[in-house]
Amino acid sequence: MKKTVFLALVALLALSTGARAEIQTSGPETFPGKIMLGVKPLGVQLLFNDAWVGRNGTGYVYTVGDRALYKLAIDFSGIVYSGSKITLWLGGEVNVGGRAYLAMLEPGFFVQITLEKLLKVPLVPMIRAGVSGPLYVPYGYDTATLAGAFHVKVGAGLYYFITRGIGLGADTNFAFGPGFVKDAANNLGIGFSGYWDFTLGARFAF
Repeated sequence: MKKTVFLALVALLALSTGARAEIQTSGPETFPGKIMLGVKPLGVQLLFNDAWVGRNGTGYVYTVGDRALYKLAIDFSGIVYSGSKITLWLGGEVNVGGRAYLAMLEPGFFVQITLEKLLKVPLVPMIRAGVSGPLYVPYGYDTATLAGAFHVKVGAGLYYFITRGIGLGADTNFAFGPGFVKDAANNLGIGFSGYWDFTLGARFAF
């Protein structure tokens, strides 16, 4: 999976570089179009608590080490407003990841503000807010367990656009809201759910 992600990222970089290869060293970023794709293959997600434990003790997150998940984050957004100081984007995301014996899928929607027009270099600060619904599916267990959540999500990012179409940088997000876990015996646990994540990767504007 990691090899496929790496090859896809290289292909996107080559495609975007071929279209706009001029290196930027000064002046604010001017997006070449109204669409932006984020591909961040290097990420970690840390769950805040042991939310995924049923009433009878069935669950699969018991220690701090078990709360750390690998995360691949992908998002796609478009400009809905471009003002003199800010740019407003509307977008969606599909994130995947997990750890041993646990897979994670997280779709979501967000509104994002970029502040590239306030700077004199092609550095793009980002602020976003939205909602997401992570789903956690364990595997390799004798009994089936399913967990999920509905999160309010806020975050920020910082990217340096080496060309008009390619930016490299990082994002971080905090998510929180109600979560649930249901095991094979229909034991249902409901409580607080949340996480912090940090991802590194690239953004492609076109």
